[in-house]
Amino acid sequence: MLKKLRSIFVILLIASIEISASEDEHAHTDDANFEDHASHEHGHATAQITFSNDTLNLKLLLPSIDIFGFEHTPQNDEQREKVLQSKSILKDAQNVLIVKPKESCLIVSTEIESVVIDSISEKNDHGHKEDHEDEHHEDEHSDVSAHYVYKCSDATPESIDFMLFDHFPTLEDIEIQFVSDEAQVLSTVTPDKRTQSLK
Repeated sequence: MLKKLRSIFVILLIASIEISASEDEHAHTDDANFEDHASHEHGHATAQITFSNDTLNLKLLLPSIDIFGFEHTPQNDEQREKVLQSKSILKDAQNVLIVKPKESCLIVSTEIESVVIDSISEKNDHGHKEDHEDEHHEDEHSDVSAHYVYKCSDATPESIDFMLFDHFPTLEDIEIQFVSDEAQVLSTVTPDKRTQSLK
């Protein structure tokens, strides 16, 4: 009975990840899955991980300040380049995490969302906006959502190494929520202790 309940919980959690990943990033503060952790607190991120039906789902919510160095619309070419570089880093899953054993899972999709990234695209599409529309104040917080999906062998992967800390050194920790048919884990990884066991 307990295993059946866990399976139902895993299915519901996966559904919530998939729904939130497809939502407009402007509504990210409504994501109840992360309400217990202040994702806007600089240096602190959250990761929601599920494993079910040979599929590993991982969604990260990262403060923009730690990814880009700012939270507002890029104001110059240097800042725009920083946003594009950071997006490129996040798009390559190996820069973010390593699933072990390495041969156990294959990345099948990656999705990166951010209002800061979107602001570059909007500017390219529509040219320069009116100044009052283009301004973002420093106290307007924003996050980056990074969603990775892996297809795995039958067994749950043993662990995940979070390589994100090597690329974004102001990140201090990532709060982990992991659920599978066999386990439920709440923990935290840091630059010095970056491996999360999944068993």
